[in-house]
Amino acid sequence: KVPCAEQSMKEDGVSDEEIKHPTLQYLIKMIMYTLLVGFTLCGVISFANGYLTIAGNNTETLHWILMATEIGTLITTITIASTVIPKYVLSEKGMKMIEEKFGDEVEAWNAAHPDHEYAQM
Repeated sequence: KVPCAEQSMKEDGVSDEEIKHPTLQYLIKMIMYTLLVGFTLCGVISFANGYLTIAGNNTETLHWILMATEIGTLITTITIASTVIPKYVLSEKGMKMIEEKFGDEVEAWNAAHPDHEYAQM
């Protein structure tokens, strides 16, 4: 079971058939891309801070500015990945986008699981 969006608050997670739904696959992919970009940015900022410290060119003020920037980047990344992306994808606008991009895949999943609540969406 993989915890996902709002269901993880109610249940233990998502079943194996649900995880194959195109909406959830897209949601997971977008969250992973966001985390990858955010953590990469944090790594670059941390590398710059470390390099400047080793080279002896890092003042205390610059050190704390880079640390604050890194923490801000991390908080922003986690906020976007945990709230903004799921809310967008599960909104009407996001569902229209999913339907346009993955309409055939959604229809195939719905045909394979006609009694499932996701097929009724």
